[in-house]
Amino acid sequence: MRRSAIDKQSGLGHCINHIREALQCHADLTPMLWTAKGSKVILNTDTRHTCRHFNKIHEWAASHRTNYSDIESWLNGSIEIVD
Repeated sequence: MRRSAIDKQSGLGHCINHIREALQCHADLTPMLWTAKGSKVILNTDTRHTCRHFNKIHEWAASHRTNYSDIESWLNGSIEIVD
């Protein structure tokens, strides 16, 4: 089944919204440190950041995902997924 342009745009908006939410909720709060060198101000790129272990997050998400085909209310149409 082919998706219409409106469906594709709606799906894209859904994905962009999730990216926006992730950036807002998990923003890097590491200060950007600048150093004055004569008349210039230079960004210190040696600042240490706290990173998340993406593979562990991915493993957890995979082990906790929902199999929508097993949900009766999904199959009978009594629920609707809305962002």
